[in-house]
Amino acid sequence: SPSLEIAGTDGINPIVWSSSGPMTVCAVIPLSMNTNPKHLILFVGDGSSGSFYETGLVNQGPAINAPESNEFCVETGVSPGIPGGHYTIGLQSSQLLASVQFTNAFAWVGIMEYNPGQDFGYNYLDIKILWQVTEAQAQAYDSIQVKDSAGNLMAWFYTSCSCDTQVGATAVPNAEHTLRIWMWQYYVPGGLTVSFH
Repeated sequence: SPSLEIAGTDGINPIVWSSSGPMTVCAVIPLSMNTNPKHLILFVGDGSSGSFYETGLVNQGPAINAPESNEFCVETGVSPGIPGGHYTIGLQSSQLLASVQFTNAFAWVGIMEYNPGQDFGYNYLDIKILWQVTEAQAQAYDSIQVKDSAGNLMAWFYTSCSCDTQVGATAVPNAEHTLRIWMWQYYVPGGLTVSFH
């Protein structure tokens, strides 16, 4: 039977993190059903409405032919600007050959501002960190890490409490937190990176 899969995702309830880069979509179609041209199309919801995004997939869509072979994998991704939610990738020729449903989730974290200072004779850096994650995928145990240019963990916190002690009671999908980093404790020249976990 025909199949369409998103490599590396849970086959029962796949989640695609659109902010994490490309994904690989693989198709297996019986030779008798393999009609060309065929296209990979991003449908809204379960696809039953027929509503789709013309350019919803990177390097794929109704104007771009999928490989002619009956078995293939392509690298694609959810296009920037597609909101979080439930979607279906359909392999379409004159009919729908195969499909896979998934949840499109988004996570973003960044340093919005930083302010150096001095207290108790020691230098510090206050950094304001902003994060956003698709509300349905936000978890109380989500965390943000700050590392120096050598990859050393400088600080971290749970987004649910803006603390590193105990997980908060509920998820906080969108917020900001100012974190103080004492430079006597951690100093490697070259900047900071923040990441969502």
